[in-house]
Amino acid sequence: MTLFKKREPDLGDLAAYVVESARGRSVTVNHGRLVLLLYLVDVERVRSRREPVTGVAWELGRRGPTAQGLDRTLRAHIAREKESTQWGRGTARESFRDGSRGDDWIVGTKLLVDGVVRTYAGLDLDELRAYVETQTGPMAEAVEGELLRLALARDDRRRPPGRS
Repeated sequence: MTLFKKREPDLGDLAAYVVESARGRSVTVNHGRLVLLLYLVDVERVRSRREPVTGVAWELGRRGPTAQGLDRTLRAHIAREKESTQWGRGTARESFRDGSRGDDWIVGTKLLVDGVVRTYAGLDLDELRAYVETQTGPMAEAVEGELLRLALARDDRRRPPGRS
């Protein structure tokens, strides 16, 4: 019997984990890259015949997949720090607050997220965006401003970039 029940991550924990995992691979994750990686987590979940984990309704925006309320949720988990110098000048830094390390997640979810980060986080942003737009089922019939049909990812036979 386990002491703590395994759970699915919430969006904030998932985003913080993706950022920290990518950082551990020497990859800086900006907002655009984070959104694409979260979208790919959902696509990979659907490909593995499970429900999406982010809990957002993805739609096609001008620069790829986006979701209502996603920015607000991500901003709520960002810690802002300001360092000032003796002359009043300073630098502002933003980073995710400490989130889950994934230890209490369902094992399959953690493995899937780790796989997405390992496979896609290090790609050039343009290459990552091109992969999302051309190699994921939901984007195949997408219309800007309309919801993406994640169920189309179930029959994806596309391979990750760099694999033949």
